[in-house]
Amino acid sequence: MSPERNMLFELLSPEEIFLVLKKRSSGSAQTSANHSLSKMSSPYPHSDLEILKDILPVALFESLRALGYTGLFVMSFAVRHQITLLSLAAQAHLALQRNNDAQRREIENSAHIYFPLSDWEKAQRVCADFTNSQFEIPILGFSSSGCYISYPVSNRCRAFDGVHLPFCPQKAEGDVFCPLHTEEMWWKNNPHEKGTTQARMFSFYGDRMNLGAYDEERLKNMTRDFWQSFQKQRPREASRESTKDLSQALQLFDIESGSALQALGKDGLRQRYLKLAVSKHPDSGGSHSAFVNLKQNYEILKDYLRC
Repeated sequence: MSPERNMLFELLSPEEIFLVLKKRSSGSAQTSANHSLSKMSSPYPHSDLEILKDILPVALFESLRALGYTGLFVMSFAVRHQITLLSLAAQAHLALQRNNDAQRREIENSAHIYFPLSDWEKAQRVCADFTNSQFEIPILGFSSSGCYISYPVSNRCRAFDGVHLPFCPQKAEGDVFCPLHTEEMWWKNNPHEKGTTQARMFSFYGDRMNLGAYDEERLKNMTRDFWQSFQKQRPREASRESTKDLSQALQLFDIESGSALQALGKDGLRQRYLKLAVSKHPDSGGSHSAFVNLKQNYEILKDYLRC
């Protein structure tokens, strides 16, 4: 890697990126580990450019942006590479907290393949500071909307995807992920076969070799293809509020994720709705407001299946 790119990674260190995400999310995301799932399941996305402007010297930022697609890709890649590093370090510390020494060693061995030892140690220090705080170790990630930080409920599965998996309500006692989401271990499995969009993105941005694999023309084509794909996904991740509504609807219907909803299908969802409608209806001991809320959430889930 060139000296200029090495300098970029040094400036965009794990500590700096974590501090910026923490600061930008302090009004909404820094919630107690005792807060409900609905409050932690829709973190606000912060754009890569916002993070970069907060950290990089103005002259360096403007010079890289002037390079067009290549400069923007290099800057965004550096941010997401370091977030991938922080996410992996957080999972290693969580495995340590949950007394899963085998999984911790497995994560650390993989980390030494993907990341320089000095960067891994920096990310470990960030997570160690959180281990001694009152909050659960955060979940970090990114999607086409931006970069996220979320503070989860204790002992829950760490699976999160800004596109298809707003949260996972399952417990993960002694483990990082619940049995339904072991494919999220991108450093161990091939996420391109089963994993969520987030797992596949971690796999891509975790490997610095991908940074030099694209020239200007190919980046232009990738950007064009990305936005075409993004427009198709837009109904599913349209806004922070719609993601929150989907999360609440999935929770009400006891469905663990968007992919599980797709597997359930329209007919399966209708059967689950009819079963819940019996208990929520005023004639069966429920209330008018509960019944109306059930119908509204049913429509949200049907809209998701139509996307």
